[in-house]
Amino acid sequence: MTTSGPVDGRSGRRPLRLPVLVLVVLVLAAAVWVREDGVVAPPTAAASVSASELATVAPDPGMASTWFCAGGTAVPDGYADHIVTVTNPGTQAVNGTLIVFPTKADPAPAVALHVDAGASTSVRLGDIVVADFAAAQVEMQDGPVIVDHEVRGPTSRDVGRCSTRASETWSVPWGRTVLGSTMRLALFNPFPGDAVVDVTFDTEDGYRRPEAYQAMLVRSRQLVVLNVEDVVTRRDRVSAQVVARSGRLVVDRIQTVTDAGGTTLTTVGPGAPSAASTWFFPEGRVDNGTLEAFYLFNPADVTADVELTLLTGADPASQPEPFQLRLGPGTATELILNREPRVAQPMIHATAVQASGDVPVVVERVLASGGFAATFLPDIAAGGAPSALAPLPAGVAASLGQPVVATRWFVTPSTTLAGTDVAVVSLLNPGGGDTVRFRALAPDGAE
Repeated sequence: MTTSGPVDGRSGRRPLRLPVLVLVVLVLAAAVWVREDGVVAPPTAAASVSASELATVAPDPGMASTWFCAGGTAVPDGYADHIVTVTNPGTQAVNGTLIVFPTKADPAPAVALHVDAGASTSVRLGDIVVADFAAAQVEMQDGPVIVDHEVRGPTSRDVGRCSTRASETWSVPWGRTVLGSTMRLALFNPFPGDAVVDVTFDTEDGYRRPEAYQAMLVRSRQLVVLNVEDVVTRRDRVSAQVVARSGRLVVDRIQTVTDAGGTTLTTVGPGAPSAASTWFFPEGRVDNGTLEAFYLFNPADVTADVELTLLTGADPASQPEPFQLRLGPGTATELILNREPRVAQPMIHATAVQASGDVPVVVERVLASGGFAATFLPDIAAGGAPSALAPLPAGVAASLGQPVVATRWFVTPSTTLAGTDVAVVSLLNPGGGDTVRFRALAPDGAE
């Protein structure tokens, strides 16, 4: 999987003729992706399917760039072995530091980083500390960078963006604690002052406010990891909200899912530090071998009305009727497209989510394929007509939507791409009509 980010329009470097775009990159093992213009060969191996979120890039050379990577393990043979990758999209080398924060210990000494122009460097946190979990703070002084982090397990890998900001409030729309799944919340406080937080949950059975997770102390420069299944047991949908009474922090979710054959995949992703009125998902797919589900969370104390529209590129009159959803205060809802009669399967599409009025929401999307699709929807194979699309590799991908559009994006290639793996760039132009230019750089910075 790859990470990408928009460039601030005030930098003066944006190509003026480019359309406003939303962009996401999907990395599939076995060199498989299906486009609307045809079907490609089926995969030859199973792997994790991942869709990235896009991270903001500092717009100007010389501007400091600070990133926080909260979730991953740092023990030998860990199920979420934590690797941080720093990519320099600029034309000059950059320097900075990486600090590792293990659980139940003080931060390790800073590690110096040097990244040449157009190049990347990766650091495995388990090479610096040994701890059940470890977070990282990256700070670069000489120019903008993109930082993502990868978690690797015995049977899977996933890459997510790191965060560029801390917040007093975090929303995590999706998680699950059913048998065979684990959900961890990594609460990372990289600052010199303590934070005191409340953690609450919304599930298919209603609201949960565990006493043990109220007025929790997250000490200065410490990482605390919560085992959600200890307090919210065997729930198919778990949405979380973290609110600081004092201080700020960074929140990641580490989620495992196990299929019927006993294969376990691990995903990592950030919470949302704020809600938004509009969310975009540039790529999506629903058929009888691929589950696509949306999780919408309303962190406000008033009701939110939301419209979710599937964009197929066809005449608007022939597109599925938009979904109208109402979310009560502090609640979430699940929309599984495979269950909806108005969604003709198979379908490849983009998605736009619009909250009405002044009540923004947070939206996350889950794709599950192969045997993992049946862990969410056991009768998925019975839905819709037989798919003419090539099957995706077995896996699970969870990602927040994009609340912004931009005319320029950087995309960093995943360090795990090798052999027959392929990265696919998906773009959505909500405004319609115009051309898009791609510029590909080799690892040494050459075009």
